[in-house]
Amino acid sequence: MDKSSIISNVVVTLIDFGRSIPESTPNNKLRKVLFQTSLSYARGNPYTRFDDFMSMGYLLGPSVGVHPFLSETRTAVQTKEDFHADPLSYFAKEETQWIASLIMLFERQREEGYSYDDISQLFHSAIPDIEPESSIEYEVLNGLLYIN
Repeated sequence: MDKSSIISNVVVTLIDFGRSIPESTPNNKLRKVLFQTSLSYARGNPYTRFDDFMSMGYLLGPSVGVHPFLSETRTAVQTKEDFHADPLSYFAKEETQWIASLIMLFERQREEGYSYDDISQLFHSAIPDIEPESSIEYEVLNGLLYIN
């Protein structure tokens, strides 16, 4: 039986950022700061939902060709500090500046408190034609799933 005939309905679940459980102690075990590691966590602070959000923001950058944490002369923490000093300067194209705005919103919420409505509003204004519950078009070719 061909795999493509088996797949009739596909459910895609994305990582649910922001659902992490906060740590109650500083992270004394962090061995390496990866590009998706939040600046706060890289500095040794306990992990919170905002570190989850920040990682999502960092992961969006490379998807639009922005790689703010690559440097041969600066440490990973230094590149993150540089980035957080002015995130908008890394997103030159107007259509990508919403990512910097999202990262700045996450930082504000770390201090002021979580607001799903503010995050949702930013996503909807940045990507107005996409609804989270909309159908995803896909096809299966040679046993591989391709999302259109």
